[in-house]
Amino acid sequence: MPTTGTSMGTDDWASLLVSCPVGCAFLLTIQRDQEPVASAITPPQAFARLAIARDIVNPWSQGFDQDVKALLARGPHLTDLAREMLASPESRWWTAPFDRSRQVFIVEEGDDQQPDTPANVRWEAYAERPITRRVTSTLRDKYSCLDTIIASGIGDWPSGPWRRYGAQIDGLARVLEVRNPADWHGLCVSHPRINQDANSPAGVGVLTPDWAGVATQWDGIHLTFMALLTVPFVRYNSAAGATMMWSWDTEATIWLPGEFLRAGTPIPPVGCEVDSSALVAPLMYSDLGTRPTGKIFRYKKRRPWWPRLGNNAGR
Repeated sequence: MPTTGTSMGTDDWASLLVSCPVGCAFLLTIQRDQEPVASAITPPQAFARLAIARDIVNPWSQGFDQDVKALLARGPHLTDLAREMLASPESRWWTAPFDRSRQVFIVEEGDDQQPDTPANVRWEAYAERPITRRVTSTLRDKYSCLDTIIASGIGDWPSGPWRRYGAQIDGLARVLEVRNPADWHGLCVSHPRINQDANSPAGVGVLTPDWAGVATQWDGIHLTFMALLTVPFVRYNSAAGATMMWSWDTEATIWLPGEFLRAGTPIPPVGCEVDSSALVAPLMYSDLGTRPTGKIFRYKKRRPWWPRLGNNAGR
């Protein structure tokens, strides 16, 4: 498998896309809806279809394993569609590197923007994210991928309300690009921590980033839009160990502690147009060809789940 995004061509990206359950679900919505490629690759459509895909590939669903198996079985039949989309010059923003001039800084109302929560090493290894972090996402016209993910109730993002600012980012900030499974693996191997939490969908013994170590080398970790379609739930093995990203759900840059990120000019809040259901119908079990087993829960309008980890540690 290629180790750098810059050396990859259309066929390489298409192969990765149909090898990831999220990528397969994304492509399946386009095939199902007979959406023209020229429309499907635009930010509003792509953000909405990603949210729909990320919702069905839910590790807390009772039928998660069968859903993933069914999606990956569709991969070979979706390859031509993947190639057609990736061959279009209009899809190049999917693999675009971090653009500091187009970042929107999204802050929950009441957040002081400078989190000082003590690091919880166990949680950080489990969730694959630093507990002390700030987040920006790339504006594509008027809104970002993260705006759609929040509005669609995907992941563990609080329900808000949110404030949005144009981000002011120091030109010396060091940003690592994560574009494919090999990049995520390289980050984990360069500053490794071993997950010991049996509740992790990635499994005990999987390598995750040691964020204190990462912060000595990098100020921000940028996950591209293409990475969202090729990295989650894909196990990558090397002599150093195994990795599998599972908890990241949006194009974004995670910022580690430092003075390189500030809130600039306020940006108006987004409206209901960013909710994925306004553009794309949810994927159904009939679309996957699997039997319904029911979801354990949906995240939308619920409190973040991570405070419960400490309370459940002794169970």
